Amino acid sequence: MTPYYEDDAVTIYHGDAREILPTVTFDAVVTDPPYGIGYQQTIKTGRDWGTITGDESDALARWVIEAVHPTPMLVFGANHFPSALPEPGRWVCWDKRVVEAADRMLGSPFELAWMNGPDKAGFMYRIQHGGVVNADKGNLRRTHPTQ
Repeated sequence: MTPYYEDDAVTIYHGDAREILPTVTFDAVVTDPPYGIGYQQTIKTGRDWGTITGDESDALARWVIEAVHPTPMLVFGANHFPSALPEPGRWVCWDKRVVEAADRMLGSPFELAWMNGPDKAGFMYRIQHGGVVNADKGNLRRTHPTQ
């Protein structure tokens, strides 16, 4: 499998975790799997973005958690499938709107993530979400609101 990005400190793969994880060694996993909530978003202009592929089930999230545990992991959206979590762990809250004007932005004002490990204290991060530069590193038209 060819890495998506690699330097001296990290290697990032882009693909199906069920194919990648069995072929690599890793120290930690950071994942934002489909939540299993059938999410569909229509923005104020009335544009219907459709559903997120694979979001009809939390099966992939459950598979990743089972495959990775007890290796350190950070799982975004785990509040949607708490029964899949193998231990109490700790919760991380990302407050995306650190200024009042940001409340007009598209999407959720915060996200929850779960971490395994012995330290049970939670974390709150207040980091403004950019929301304008897409994952493709450009300011191209979005093909999905969560890209």
